[in-house]
Amino acid sequence: SGLKPTGKTPITYSLTESLKDFEGRPGDILLISDGIETCDADPCALMTEWKNSNVEIRVHVVGVGLNNLERQALACIARESGGSYFDADSAEQFSEVLEEAGSAIEQAEEQREGTIEQAEAPEAESVCDTFRCRSLDRSASRAHTADCPPESLATQRSDWRSSPTTDSAD
Repeated sequence: SGLKPTGKTPITYSLTESLKDFEGRPGDILLISDGIETCDADPCALMTEWKNSNVEIRVHVVGVGLNNLERQALACIARESGGSYFDADSAEQFSEVLEEAGSAIEQAEEQREGTIEQAEAPEAESVCDTFRCRSLDRSASRAHTADCPPESLATQRSDWRSSPTTDSAD
């Protein structure tokens, strides 16, 4: 018996809320998801908006058990933000890609340290998954809800799922 995620997948909302934790500082977010945005929003477009607004946040994405459409959608988030995308289809792969993602974040931090003055505040990171977002900055214990924002009309995942074997509620 495995984990049975329930609820919606509010990626755009979670990323927007996570950005607030950074308070204008550069940093990295690790997004872990088993599906695409289900709250009538476009997280890839949000990343383009962040890039055009000079938001210095990279989103590194770990996709878990995704089909091709979902992989493409989540990889777009990483690509547009300057982050990395990792894919896991098993518990073993998940452990491996978490290590790879951690290394990618460390490399991004090292690269950034070379271009940011030492006097700036330490960077915060956020971990996002289909259930919640929370900051890894120990001074910020902000938790983000996994429900779609009230103004959103959530779409049903069955509208885009191509394989019944991957059809589980989010």
